[in-house]
Amino acid sequence: MNRTEERYAREFLEPRLLARELLWYRYECWKLVLGHKMSYTPDFIVVKADGGIECHEVKSVWSTGKVGFKDDARVKIKTAAEMYPFLTFIVAAFKSPSRIRSGVWRFEDIPSRADELPKEPNPANVFTAEDFA
Repeated sequence: MNRTEERYAREFLEPRLLARELLWYRYECWKLVLGHKMSYTPDFIVVKADGGIECHEVKSVWSTGKVGFKDDARVKIKTAAEMYPFLTFIVAAFKSPSRIRSGVWRFEDIPSRADELPKEPNPANVFTAEDFA
């Protein structure tokens, strides 16, 4: 875990865990398969108090003002959001004025296709134990 990720856990996740807004979080504990020999490992998996699961990606803001993504990282997180619409993907970027330890967290929700998921189960796709006997 790098310093920015440690800071995120200390300043953002731990207080929410103590306030019982979160049930659990872990660092780099899941690997999401995106395709043949391609995967994405979120920095943090977070389980909220309501049971929702979030994947948090932590980045620093470079001196150019851009969030510190490598070339393939943004593509991977957007692909993961499309492939796993039941998860919420969040990018947390830390911007610090030069040579000053304080700073500001900026958050970006990565859109998924969750709105395309059916709201009610299709009765034709619901199975019981007897169907497999």
